[in-house]
Amino acid sequence: MAEKRWKSAERRIAAKLQGKHLPRPGKRSVGGKGGLLVWEHTDRERIPQFIVNRIARAKVAAGPRKLGVCIITSPNSIMDLICLDLNDFKGWFKCSTT
Repeated sequence: MAEKRWKSAERRIAAKLQGKHLPRPGKRSVGGKGGLLVWEHTDRERIPQFIVNRIARAKVAAGPRKLGVCIITSPNSIMDLICLDLNDFKGWFKCSTT
């Protein structure tokens, strides 16, 4: 039986972050952990284009010495979100599991 797309994506993300995918059959727990990170993963057919565009614009403006991010806010939310390219994150923070 073929593995579901989201499951293979979770494993791929764990490998990229040099962490471990945490299987969670029937339990509420995080998707993975490694080093200083604990993450929840969600897989979507498409990431909203406005987020992709804003990250791309921020990356161009940041140049090679700064980290370009997109910050999403809402007056109806209890939190603000910061979005960035996972490859940029890996490059900046080296994703060490030690």
